[in-house]
Amino acid sequence: MLIEKIYKKHYLWVSMVKKMGAGEFSEDIIQEVYIRLLRWPPKEKNILINGEVYEGYMYLIIRNTYIIFLNKRKLKTVYIEDYFNVDNNENESIDEIINLAHEDNTEELQASEIINDLIDQEADKWHWYEKKLFNIYRDNKTSIRKISKKTNISYMSIFFTLKNCKRRIKENVKEHYQDYKNKDYELLNNMQTYFFYIKDDNTKEPINIIRAETKEEAIKIFCLQKKLEQKEFLQIFDVENS
Repeated sequence: MLIEKIYKKHYLWVSMVKKMGAGEFSEDIIQEVYIRLLRWPPKEKNILINGEVYEGYMYLIIRNTYIIFLNKRKLKTVYIEDYFNVDNNENESIDEIINLAHEDNTEELQASEIINDLIDQEADKWHWYEKKLFNIYRDNKTSIRKISKKTNISYMSIFFTLKNCKRRIKENVKEHYQDYKNKDYELLNNMQTYFFYIKDDNTKEPINIIRAETKEEAIKIFCLQKKLEQKEFLQIFDVENS
């Protein structure tokens, strides 16, 4: 039975959704994935390759389920437009990247997920302080003034830190964002998903998942995130394309 083959990699699916930020809800989300697969079973040719479950297909299902879960629980609302208008006033209205109440546009949903992944990948390269402030500002929809009051960090310091964060996102994600705005979803959805493992780890549990157009680009991003030279990477890690 197909679901039994999928369940054999249960630890991998839980690991995937944990890396998306699901935390204590990871098991619940994967159980919801199984329910969705039983209710709307995919064609085996789409999910099995040489008899093995296609991890890239599962990644998309898990990501979609996680986004729906977030919307229902109102844990996180993700905005994109603001990142590409660096010099706008903080209170200027911004467009929500996706209305999660509408689940019928799968192509657009997948494309928006990729944009969010690319922004997260970019943030993973930053100093921990920048990343922390950015995540508070984005994930909790907290104003700069409130962050300043709560942390005792000056308003202007937070303002310029976030402005710099937005500028770096604009510089490194803008091309893909334009594809999204122009509805060139195929260009985004053709990006590859790369799984990074520690060599000789028999569990094959990925320690990172990166979206990129090429394997070389994915390795470069991984090395920037981990502050590694590529020769060090080759000694310690393996990478596979889903």
